[in-house]
Amino acid sequence: SSGDVTVRKDVLRAVEACVRTFGKVDALVNVAGVFNVVPTKDLTEEEWDRVLDINLKGTFLFCQAVLPHMLERRYGRIVNISSDLARKGLPGAVHYAASKAGVLGLTRALALELAPHGITVNAVAPGIVDTAMPRRIYPPDVMAKRAEANPMGRIALPEDIANAIHFLLQEGSRYVSGQSIHINGGLYSP
Repeated sequence: SSGDVTVRKDVLRAVEACVRTFGKVDALVNVAGVFNVVPTKDLTEEEWDRVLDINLKGTFLFCQAVLPHMLERRYGRIVNISSDLARKGLPGAVHYAASKAGVLGLTRALALELAPHGITVNAVAPGIVDTAMPRRIYPPDVMAKRAEANPMGRIALPEDIANAIHFLLQEGSRYVSGQSIHINGGLYSP
């Protein structure tokens, strides 16, 4: 079934479908997001709201929707997807950087709130990843320059991000909470 991550009733319907299908909710990975580059002087209020709603509000709504199920069982793993740009910014992406910085703040605060209940909350903050979203925005020569500028000589692959998420969902990470793992091939981010 499809839905909109910015609409509470759609989010609740998705979580309830998960509970009906699997009997419980052990984990949540908030991966829905949008990215575009718009000079700040040209950024409309509507575009600001759209990016913040999908990237930050959607993350909040899903976290909130799974909490009754996780709190009842005193167990859960939440992984929110932020971005390296939350720390370093990017010209023309103030809306995106603000939304992903908000995800980091939400992650830290929620981790503190839920720690006594056996629920961990962490974030993964990738640099550029070889997916459709950046390929749609950046021409191939820009993608190649990004790869060349990286200490590892490439940009991230989706599995690089998936492996970090997988770790945070495992029992071996039970004492890791409120953290953000920046996956960027060694690029320094202040």
